[in-house]
Amino acid sequence: MNDNSSHLTDFSMRQALDVYWQKRKILLVLALTFIILALIKLKLFPQFPARGILLLKDFRNSQIQSFVRTMAGQAPYRDLPKGYDRVNLAANYLQTYAFAQKLSTFILKNKNQANREIGLYLQRHFTGSREAFLPAHLQQAIRYIPGHGGQLTILAKSRNREWSLYLVNEALRFARQDLIERELIDFNKAEEFFTFEVENLRNRLAGMQAEQVEKIKNGDSQLTPEYSRYQSDLIDELEKEVARLRLSRSENLTQIENLRQQMKGQNNDNLKLQKFGPLNQMRRYENIYKDLGITLRTKLKYLKRIKGKSYQSLPDAHALKNLSAQYDFEYRTYENLRESLAKIGLYKTAIPNQVEVFERERLARVHQSPGVTITLIAAFFVSQILGFTGIYIGELFT
Repeated sequence: MNDNSSHLTDFSMRQALDVYWQKRKILLVLALTFIILALIKLKLFPQFPARGILLLKDFRNSQIQSFVRTMAGQAPYRDLPKGYDRVNLAANYLQTYAFAQKLSTFILKNKNQANREIGLYLQRHFTGSREAFLPAHLQQAIRYIPGHGGQLTILAKSRNREWSLYLVNEALRFARQDLIERELIDFNKAEEFFTFEVENLRNRLAGMQAEQVEKIKNGDSQLTPEYSRYQSDLIDELEKEVARLRLSRSENLTQIENLRQQMKGQNNDNLKLQKFGPLNQMRRYENIYKDLGITLRTKLKYLKRIKGKSYQSLPDAHALKNLSAQYDFEYRTYENLRESLAKIGLYKTAIPNQVEVFERERLARVHQSPGVTITLIAAFFVSQILGFTGIYIGELFT
């Protein structure tokens, strides 16, 4: 069984070789045709790819960005929102026709700074009315490929080696500049708003402070918070003293009534002879009662006068207190805005560091792709595969 299988295999191989040998001229002509077509393609439609890399930095791949986040009060290693990828966002923006238009304007504006070959290429293909085709050409010739670690690869491909090199390097330079400017636009708007608000608050605080000083200056000392506290403490002390005097008078009056009850039915002459008897004690309590009454009336009169002055100054003192509270609130808002403005300034200093030209292209590295050898080998193998396939199909029908 194995011998028969081996015999069939050998026969098939011999048959294939016989067919190849019989059709060798056809296969040779086919191979030469494909090789000539490949050479024509390499000559008439060459492709020169050029590659450059932008590096978009954040707290994960830049110490300065991590430091800025820490100084601004943010956790340096806080996770970003789910689905957020700065490199992909940048790549999507750079692929737009709007960016291609801006890059076209940038290239045409700086064409005098390019070398002679690039100047001739632009003059030959994009002069006059043909300048309008440059954005579409750029969008087709340049690709922006997001990578890992913040890397964004820019790949330019054209039929001209110098033009491919020029495109990728100019795209690197302008993409970095444009991405930075886009970031700065938002921060400049925020900075302008906060600066305007801080200036307004500073003026309001100055006006409120002047108003507060004027109220105290034109009024008497009763408008000052220190005097108000002194006045309040004095009233409290006087009210406590009045209450104590009333309580003492009430106690004395009770003692006098008790002593009168004790003296009922007793001989007055005998009571007068007793030096420490109830009669003398009652007279002593009565004298104390009268003294307490005089002191109480004096305290009440003084208390009434102090309270009258307090009530008269109450509206002005209340207005001053409200003004002071409003000033404190406005000042806290002012400090918060100044802190936010300082954070914006800190972020702005770090923005130019967020995008870096990581790798520029060099002319020595720009070669035709695919190369001549690989193209010829590929053309030969494709021709033979197609030739064998055609021969096999032809043999099936004969």
